[in-house]
Amino acid sequence: MINTYNETSLHKELKELYAEKYGGKTEIPEGDMICDVLCGDPEKTVIEIQTKGLHKLLPKILKLKENHAIHVVHPLIKEFIIEFYDEEDNFISRRKSPKHLSLLDLFDELMGIYPILAEPWFTLEIIPVSCIEKRIRTKEPVQLRNKSRHFKKNWYKKDRRIASMEKSIILNGLPSYVDLLPEETQKLRKGTIFCAKDLEKTGCGKQNYKILWLLKKTEAVEGVYKKGRTSFYKFTPELQEKTR
Repeated sequence: MINTYNETSLHKELKELYAEKYGGKTEIPEGDMICDVLCGDPEKTVIEIQTKGLHKLLPKILKLKENHAIHVVHPLIKEFIIEFYDEEDNFISRRKSPKHLSLLDLFDELMGIYPILAEPWFTLEIIPVSCIEKRIRTKEPVQLRNKSRHFKKNWYKKDRRIASMEKSIILNGLPSYVDLLPEETQKLRKGTIFCAKDLEKTGCGKQNYKILWLLKKTEAVEGVYKKGRTSFYKFTPELQEKTR
């Protein structure tokens, strides 16, 4: 459950957008939980907006799935713009952050919800966005309310909002998640036997071990043999497809 007192503009904008899009109502109680958006369609779809930490939603999803279809909306920040203001809310400066995410970074989030990725009642919608973060420059270094900083800094985050949005990606069913992998990786779905290093070479980069972990956990791949300390796999028959 989100406390709307701490709700960012990013979360609020998406919540209101999807409530209007699907004819739902926002902040609806359901048992001991609050749904971001509850739709009146036959499946009584619950729409949850989760800007980061998809794993935090898993307990809530597992409770709601008994009576609802679940649709999670997750913004993927491709461009990050930082605006600084003083403590009187006067604009100071604006810059682009070197931080940005790609579809491969999404696999970090997927690891936390792997038990439900293949479920037909679960849909994940990814929205690539450009995001503006408002930071307040302070006169003295400060700690955050949650005490999460190892060292105090002379700024704190005030808000995040959407600058622009790209076309969303709808994921439903295990094949749709495997389709996110790079084009060269898709060629392995013809029955090719591969290891983690092969995934790295096909464009998965340093995410290769995380991606392979997820593929094993969701049973998208099966073990074939082991040579020394290296294990080899191939995609299961259900996921052996033509390249895109």
